[in-house]
Amino acid sequence: MTQLMTILDDIIATKKQYVTYLKTSDYLNSLQDYSFQAISFKQALTASSLSLIAEVKKASPSKGLINKNFDPVPLANTYDRVGAAALSVLTDEIYFQGHNDYLMAIKKDVERPILRKDFMIDPIQIKESSLIGADAVLLIAAILSNNQAQELIDCSREYGLDVLCEVHDSDDLVKVSSLKGVDIIGINNRNLKTFDVDMSTSLLLKKQIDEQFDSVICVAESGYDDVDQLDCLRESGFSAVLIGEGLVKNQFMIEYFNNET
Repeated sequence: MTQLMTILDDIIATKKQYVTYLKTSDYLNSLQDYSFQAISFKQALTASSLSLIAEVKKASPSKGLINKNFDPVPLANTYDRVGAAALSVLTDEIYFQGHNDYLMAIKKDVERPILRKDFMIDPIQIKESSLIGADAVLLIAAILSNNQAQELIDCSREYGLDVLCEVHDSDDLVKVSSLKGVDIIGINNRNLKTFDVDMSTSLLLKKQIDEQFDSVICVAESGYDDVDQLDCLRESGFSAVLIGEGLVKNQFMIEYFNNET
């Protein structure tokens, strides 16, 4: 547990250094010449009974290299062709082997809304997300204070970005329920402290969300590799599911969503 907690602590410490880099370097100015057409992430998640957010992911701290033949643009195009409503693109370089360039290249080539999946801790990262072409950002409740989370939500709105607020347990949900402007909640079955996956998490927290929120889009995340799981999500009222590794390893998962279109 201590080692795993250190990984998360290290990620956040690295992000703080990256924020300093963004504030002191000329990197953001170098992005000013790019222009991207915004696409509504929120609207895309309500287009079918269970929308697919397909994740473009090369590696992770818990599993290492996931896709040995990783090529972001062809992969994103494949997901587009089989009916993905939106794409999730990892941009963390050190721990997930992602890159801003991957997101930008996909944005130029694929007409689907893109969720930038990274560890957001400062408003300048929201500005960066807008400049590289993201249509939505991930905010992880567990790593943010209430004030930080609200500031990032408000900043995202100013830049025209949708926000997926991610929760992992009931404590996260209490935090999110106190925030203004939350309209998309992602329930991650992966425990941030242990990296273990408990597939019951999404269904348990979905019931709590139904009790606490009048109208919110719910997204299930992590561990989905079986069609029966997807049927259960649909029956439970989820609007979307985020899948990465399951799509890479299981062709029938792709066929499931291809049949939805």
